[in-house]
Amino acid sequence: MPVFNLKVFNKKSVTTHVTPTKVGVQSSNFLDSGFRRNDEPGQLQKSFCIVVVFLIAWGLRVLGVRWGLPNIFNGDEPHFLNLAVSFGRGSLKPYAFKYPTLWPYFLFVCYGFYFLFWSGLGLLHGITAFAGLYAWHPTGFYLIARLAAGLLSMAAVFVLYQTGKEVEEFSWAWVFAAFAPLLIYSAHEAKADSLMFFLICLGWHSAVKFFKSGMRKDHFFSAFFFGLAFSSQFTALPALSALLALDFISPKNTPIIWALESVGIFSLAFVLGSPYAVFDFHNFWFWIHMHNPEAMNSLRFWTRLSVAKRLGLNLLGFEGFNWGAGILALWGLISFFYLDFKMALFLLFPVALSFLVLVNNPDGGVPRYLTSVFPALDFMASAGIFFLLKGKNRAWKTIMGGLIASFIFFPAILNAWKRDRFMRLPDTRMEAENWISKNIPQGSVILADEPDTEPRLLMNKEEVTALAERTKQNGSPRSRLYFAMAQTHPGGGYWVYRIKRSSWDLDIFFTGEADLSQKDSPMLNISKGVESAREAGVQYVITSSQGVNLKRAIELRNFFDQLGSKAILLKEFDPVAGKTAGPVLKVYRLPEAPNGVPLRNEPRLF
Repeated sequence: MPVFNLKVFNKKSVTTHVTPTKVGVQSSNFLDSGFRRNDEPGQLQKSFCIVVVFLIAWGLRVLGVRWGLPNIFNGDEPHFLNLAVSFGRGSLKPYAFKYPTLWPYFLFVCYGFYFLFWSGLGLLHGITAFAGLYAWHPTGFYLIARLAAGLLSMAAVFVLYQTGKEVEEFSWAWVFAAFAPLLIYSAHEAKADSLMFFLICLGWHSAVKFFKSGMRKDHFFSAFFFGLAFSSQFTALPALSALLALDFISPKNTPIIWALESVGIFSLAFVLGSPYAVFDFHNFWFWIHMHNPEAMNSLRFWTRLSVAKRLGLNLLGFEGFNWGAGILALWGLISFFYLDFKMALFLLFPVALSFLVLVNNPDGGVPRYLTSVFPALDFMASAGIFFLLKGKNRAWKTIMGGLIASFIFFPAILNAWKRDRFMRLPDTRMEAENWISKNIPQGSVILADEPDTEPRLLMNKEEVTALAERTKQNGSPRSRLYFAMAQTHPGGGYWVYRIKRSSWDLDIFFTGEADLSQKDSPMLNISKGVESAREAGVQYVITSSQGVNLKRAIELRNFFDQLGSKAILLKEFDPVAGKTAGPVLKVYRLPEAPNGVPLRNEPRLF
C-alpha cells in the first residue's frame, strides 16, 4: 500500500502519514481536485494541465518577440547589446557601469557561438564583418537576446514549480509567475530583467529549503544566487534581506557567523558576475553615483506619499490590472501570521524593506522594481489559495478554482495577449521608413530625434567615417564600431543629425550620463531655432510624439514653433487604434531662407 505525506498546517506544521484507503487526499490545488494520487488517469490529467500552462506561458513570451526589428523601439536594449558586442574587441572591461555586467557577459558568450556559426568558424567572415552585421543588420542579435530572456523567464517559472514541491502552500506560485504580464513583457526585452528574476527565484528556492531544513548548503546557495542576481541588476539587492531574515527568524538555531558568511558569499557572487566593479572601482563608483536618488530630485516634483500610493497599487496589482492576486496575497499572509508566525515574517520582511527603500526614490513606483520580491508575493498569493481551498469539498474547490481562474489568471493572460498583439501591429516608424526611402533623395541631410522614437535612418559612409575619426580622437570605445561600420557600409544613406536634448527632457538621473551618451553621436543644438538647422545644412526634419517633451524642453519651443510656420509638412503618419501602432510622425522640408539664400549643399562636420 503506497504511503505519502499530507501536511496539516498548524502552528507546529505537523506532518501526518496516512494511507489513501482510509483518508482521502484533500489537495488545495484545483488542478488536483478529484484526483487521487494513486490514480494514474488523474495523474495524467494533472500532468496534461501543467504542460498546457507551461505552453501557454511560453507562447505569451515568444509572441511579439520580433517587435520592431530591425528597428529598435526599446531605448534601453541597445546599451546591453552594445556592451556585449564591445567585449569582442578583446577586453571584458565595460566602458560604462550603468548596469552590472553579468547579462552582457552572458550575451557575449551567446554571440560568440553566433559568430562561429555565422562565420563558418571564422573561415568565411571576420570580426570586422561581424561588427558590421550588428550595425547594419542587428535582427539576429536582438532575437538571440530576447529568446534567451524568454527561456530564462520560463526557467524561473519552473524553479517556482519546484519550490511548490518543497512547501505545499507555495504550489500555486509558479502559475502566478507564468501569467504575470510584468514578467511576460520583460521576457520580450533584450534586457537583464529575466536573468535577474531567474536567479532571484533560485535564491528564494534555496532560502525556502533552508527555512524548512536549516541545512548550511541551502543557506550558501541562497546567498550565492542572490549575489549573481545583484550582478545582473542592481534592483535585486532587496532580495538579500530574505536570507538575512532567515538568520534571525528561522525555526532552526542559525549561528550568527552564518549571517556574516551569507554577506561574504553574496559579495563574492556579485564580483564573479561584475569583476570590474573591483578592478575598475573608480568607474564603477562614478556610475553608481548616477543612481543616487538625490540626483533625480531636480528632475521632477515628487513626494514620498505619491510614490507610496503607486507602490501600494503595484503590490495589490502585481498579477495584472486587478487586485485579485493582491487580496489573495494578503489573505495568505494573514493566515500565515496565525498559523506560522515565522513564515509570515520570512515572506513579509523583504517586501516591507523593498517598500521602504523604493518609497525614498522618485522612480520607486516603476512596477519592475518589485521583481526582486515577486516570488514572495507569489508565495503569499499561493498560500491564499491554499488556505481558501484547504479541507473543503470538491464542489467548493471547483467553484472557487473557476472564480480564481476567471478573475485573476484569465485577465492576466488576456492582458499579456493584448500586449503581444500590440507588438505585432504595423508601426508608424516602419511605414515612415519606407516612405522616406522612396521620397527623400539619398545623401540628404535629416534632423531627427532619439533613434527609438523615429524611423530607422541609414547614415551615409561619409558621416560614419567622420564619427569614427572623432570618437577615436576622444578615446571612445565606440570608434571601433564606427570604423567597422565604415568598412562594411552597404552604400547610400543620409547625413543624420540628432536633436540635442537636456537630461531634464530625457528624464535621466544625472546630467553626466546624458552628456556621455550624446558625446559619441551626431547631435545638433537647435536651441536658436530653425536657423540653427539651416546653418548645419539640414534639409528635412522628422518629429515624433514620443520625442521632445515641449513641457520640459523649454529651450526647444522656439524651434518647433518656427517649424510649423517656416517649414513645409510633407507627410504625417498617425497610428490607427487596433490597426497600427507607434508615435505620430511628421516629415518636414526646410525651404530656402527668406532672404533667398539657398541651403548649404554640405552638412557641417562635427
